[in-house]
Amino acid sequence: MTIIQGDRRNRGGTIHGCPMEFQNGELSFIDRVTSGLQAVGARKVLVPDQGGFVERLEFDRGLGLLETYYTMLLRRRHGGAYHA
Repeated sequence: MTIIQGDRRNRGGTIHGCPMEFQNGELSFIDRVTSGLQAVGARKVLVPDQGGFVERLEFDRGLGLLETYYTMLLRRRHGGAYHA
């Protein structure tokens, strides 16, 4: 596992320092818990995929086990931006 010090931007545009883990081709970092979800923590996982990447949000209900909340395929649009 490799730890990378990175930055991430929230929807409001605020930039936060964010340690990220790179392991087995996956990049993961701590993320906020989605409102309404009974969880004590969450993490986002990004995995390269042909033509884009797969984004997965996992959460922990307090048992130390990660469950998948959602998986989204993101593809590159013409011009370089990604979209679901």
